[in-house]
Amino acid sequence: MFARDKRIGPYTYVYLVENVREEGRTKQRIIANLGRKEVVVARGDLDRLARSVARLAQRSMVLRWSRAKRRPMPCVGGSGQLCCSSGCGRRLAAAQY
Repeated sequence: MFARDKRIGPYTYVYLVENVREEGRTKQRIIANLGRKEVVVARGDLDRLARSVARLAQRSMVLRWSRAKRRPMPCVGGSGQLCCSSGCGRRLAAAQY
């Protein structure tokens, strides 16, 4: 899922889009029309959406870790990086998760 700009006439609109495969080809399916770009940016909707997606990604990453490894769940630091389960703040290498 991602945000996409589309120019229609003099305006640029922002859409929330996902890629789907239909009949062997990939297509972009519009999930939501977020509105005109200048309005969306002025209201801060894109920033809010990005923070929400980041939180969702963090949760799913921790859940996958927990289910696959059957180990204590690691903490997630403020930077969004997984830490060791002892909470010492040391970042895990990609090979460890």
